[in-house]
Formats: sequence, C-alpha cells, structure tokens
Amino acid sequence: MYDQFTKPGQHSGYRACKTLSYTHRADICRRRHRRRSVRYVADTYSGRGCPVVRQGMLTLAAICLHYESSPDHSGEHCLEYLEAAEAHGKTFVKESRQKLQDFQEGLNTQDQDSLLACSRLLCVLGFAFFRTHRQNGTTLADLAAWTWLHLLRGVKTSYDAVVEAGRPVDEMFMKDMTPQLCYHQLNSRMGVGCKNPCFRYVQQSRREFIDALRSTLHRDWSSLGDQKTEDLGAAIDLLHQVTEQICSQQLQSLLRTICTWPADIPRGFVDMLVGGSPPALAVYAHWLMLMVLVEDLWWIGDMGRAGIRDIIAICYDADRDVRSLLIWPQHMLDVGRKSADPVP
Repeated sequence: MYDQFTKPGQHSGYRACKTLSYTHRADICRRRHRRRSVRYVADTYSGRGCPVVRQGMLTLAAICLHYESSPDHSGEHCLEYLEAAEAHGKTFVKESRQKLQDFQEGLNTQDQDSLLACSRLLCVLGFAFFRTHRQNGTTLADLAAWTWLHLLRGVKTSYDAVVEAGRPVDEMFMKDMTPQLCYHQLNSRMGVGCKNPCFRYVQQSRREFIDALRSTLHRDWSSLGDQKTEDLGAAIDLLHQVTEQICSQQLQSLLRTICTWPADIPRGFVDMLVGGSPPALAVYAHWLMLMVLVEDLWWIGDMGRAGIRDIIAICYDADRDVRSLLIWPQHMLDVGRKSADPVP
C-alpha cells in the first residue's frame, strides 16, 4: 500500500515511514494529543481508497513522530521523520489543490467528503509545520510565517465549493469542521474551564480590549483610507463575535471557533498582516490571546505566546496608539500556562 505513494530512495525518511500501515497512521492520531476532528479524518477516510487523503495522513503521521521521537526534536530519527513529512507534504499540497480545482470544474463532484478531509488536514499540517519553522527561527516578519493562514483559508474555500455545488456534507463535518460560527449547547467536557487562568483573563478583559480596538479604529486609523479602515473594522467585529462565543461557552469545538476568525477576515486585512502593518498586527495579537487557550494541542504549541512576543518586538517603534493596544496581549504572556482542561 505504501509503495504506490513513495518509492525507495526518494528521501531518507522512507525507512522511517515505510512500516506505517493505514491502521498505524490512524492509531498515531488517536494518541492522547490527537483530538476529535483529526481522529475522525484518520478513522473514516484513510481507508476509503482516496490516495490524496492517504498522502495527507502519511504527512501527519511523520510530523507527529517528529515531535514525539525526541524531546528536543534533533535526534537522527526525528530529523528523518521531518524530512519524510516535508516530502509527503509537498505532494499532498499539490494533489489537494488539483482535487479542489477538479471539483470546482465539475469533475469528481461526488468526492466532497475527501475534499473536505484534505482541506482540514492541510489546516492542521499548516499549524504543525509553522511550529517547526518557529523552532528554526522564523518570526512574523518572515513570509513563511503566514503559510498556515493561506492553508487555513482553503478550508472555507473547499467548504464553499461543496455548498455551491449542492453536495451534501457529512454530518460529522457539519458538527466539528464547518468553517463558520455555529451555536450549540456546550457539552461541559468540551469547555476550556472557568478555572483556567488564561480563559478567565480573556473573559474578564474582552470588552475592554474590543472597545479599545474600536476606539482606536475610529480615532486614529481612519487616516489609513476607507478600504483599510473597513477591513480593520470587519476584522475587529469578527474578533468580537468569536471571543463572545468562546466566553459564553456556547460552542461545539473551541479550536474550530477560534479558526473562524482567520478564515473569514477580509482579503485586504490578510494583505495588511502579511505586509507587517502595525494596526493589523495589533488586532491579530488579540486573536493570538485565544490561541493561547489551545496551546496544549501538539500542532499549535506556543503559537499564541510566540506570536504576541513577535508583535511586541515588531511594534516597539510603532505609533503610540498601536503600542497602547498591546497591553492586553502582553499581560497574557504573564498569565500561567494553560491547565490540563480538555480541549475539543
């Protein structure tokens, strides 16, 4: 089964992943660090005959083993797993894009479930590889730091293509993977936990920092031009919606709810982020406060805290209005690490 995707000698990680059967790859994703959405993709689709999804699962398996095989991620096998993940990942990205293009052009329109599975895998892998890039010195000043964002926005692109084609979406995808805000009665075991100091801080400070962002938008950022002001306003409004839903705990999946923000922010705001615009980075820093709530997920890690530190450094010489907005994210760095509450 493995040989149809990888030929001996393609990369030194071949030996590291050769023995990974489809069942083994699913088992890896069922370990204690793997959560429901990834488990569902692994259990449901890795054995349904979709070569592209299998390629994604090979990538996921290899990057998981990379993080688990050595405490400092520098051992010989650890590096082989990373090399294997990178090799399979390049193929997976290329084939996933082709799958989406074929679907949009009316080809393979019965294959909506594997298309959505690919998009979700790309999202998780984007976060996982960004964790590796941070360990290698990548900061938000580097273009490579935003690859995860483009991959995550592809989840919504794929979902919208399926909806536009009128294809039914699997119930589990609707429940756990829909890239939009959905209000559900919270199952208590899926909450962040009111005893979590990071959650309490977000809950207690959210109105203050949202009001500060909006006040600065109208008072100081209107000079940026109508389009940029509109994009900043839309990003702040969406951040408010996402934060309120999390704090109300009326959600089915914490991570999915957090990820609706980068999926829905305007394209113009994305361009401002990638271009290093201080106002956009200031808004982004407040979203990173939400990412601290899921820092125990293996593919997320320190993304929230590391990003906040990067923004504080980048905006050190920025205008006073931007620097004053960073007091809430900066305080988040001093809040204790997330407790062992379960994360959906």
